Amino acid sequence: MDHPVARGRSFPLGSTLREGGANFSVFSKHSTGVELCLFDCVDDPRPARVIALDPRTHRTYHYWHVFVPGIGPGQLYAFRVHGLFDPVNGLRFDASKSLLDPYGKCVARPAGYSRAAACRPGDNAATAFKSVVVDLGAYDWDAWKEWSGKYRDDVRSFIKSDNGMVRALAHRLTGSPDVYAWERREPQQSINFVTCHDGFTLNDLVSYNAKHVEANGEQNRDGSDNNFSWNCGVEGPSVDPEIERLRTRQVKNLIALTLLSVGTPMLLAGDEVRSSQRGNNNAYCRDDELLSFDWTLVEKYAEVHRFTKQLITFRLSRNLPTERFDMTLQELLREHPVQWHGIKLNSPDWSEPSHTIAATSALLWDQLLLHVIINAYWEPLEFELPPLTEAYEPWRRCIDTFLAPPEDVCPLDDGPVVPLPKYRVQPRSLVILFAKMRTDAAHP
Repeated sequence: MDHPVARGRSFPLGSTLREGGANFSVFSKHSTGVELCLFDCVDDPRPARVIALDPRTHRTYHYWHVFVPGIGPGQLYAFRVHGLFDPVNGLRFDASKSLLDPYGKCVARPAGYSRAAACRPGDNAATAFKSVVVDLGAYDWDAWKEWSGKYRDDVRSFIKSDNGMVRALAHRLTGSPDVYAWERREPQQSINFVTCHDGFTLNDLVSYNAKHVEANGEQNRDGSDNNFSWNCGVEGPSVDPEIERLRTRQVKNLIALTLLSVGTPMLLAGDEVRSSQRGNNNAYCRDDELLSFDWTLVEKYAEVHRFTKQLITFRLSRNLPTERFDMTLQELLREHPVQWHGIKLNSPDWSEPSHTIAATSALLWDQLLLHVIINAYWEPLEFELPPLTEAYEPWRRCIDTFLAPPEDVCPLDDGPVVPLPKYRVQPRSLVILFAKMRTDAAHP
């Protein structure tokens, strides 16, 4: 008996064993349909089961995916992919052919393997290579995305209040169009990160002005000196409650920007609880407690942990219609333009000493209007709020990193109403407001 399939996940690519079955994911930008074919034997002329992937359920951007219950190691499979046959434009789709999984980890060869059969018209299932589900527990890097060092450096610099960073931050928030738009890349092309395995942790980024790698035995010469970090007034650990509150706020600011920017967010494990390497930004050579996860931090920094989980929930709750998965970054920004502001509406301050930016954009798929305000200045500032038409409910607050929990981040349905015409944003804080489209005004 064949078990009903589930939606599955777009990542990791290839076949991945999970509890109760296997997840399959393959990248195919120009295809119109994908079938997963399961075989009992490598020489079988026909698959034992064919699973047609419904693009409304099993496609995310250019990734086709499905979870098949009951699948275990050793399962043979191949793909059949539908699309245009247009050699002039580089498209040679032929749904009669059985195709290897380009991200597969193991291949089975039939006794009658024939490369010539793959070139001739007609079905080649009996003579084609088959992919094999294996249990390696490996992590597959997605070759179609790029770690954005510019995102890391520009966001770090803006949040620590460097001059001349406002325009750069606007680019990073919107998928780095200055880097990717001209190449007609997808919105998820930029992997947005502020910290990774190499360099400062997020806690150390807001706790140290300089690296501290003396324990590595290289006289403090290894590790980068260009960290764009700021210690918030004290080098290293501090018992000053004001310093600690500021550091926690800066950590929240950086996490919020990473998770809300257009692109693919990446967080360093441990940043959600302010894990520290005591200022060591080149800890690859250490094999001690410096790289161990301190589980006591989960309780100590429960505030940051909760904040991160709420932001991830918000990120994952977005509705994206299947028919828009083929949008490039240019198309996304053209169809959903961003209105930029400063402390006054429609008057962004792009000048060298500016440390503030605000942006409004309509998330039509979610029937929401989103307004983001970032104040990297060291004094509170009053920002004008966009007036709303009758189609929208009043502005509500979702995030204010200056506020203590649980007011720092609220689920959309619980956000307090914000009265017009201005919102006072405290020093070095990020605020996100939203307005829901009224039910009687929403599109059917």
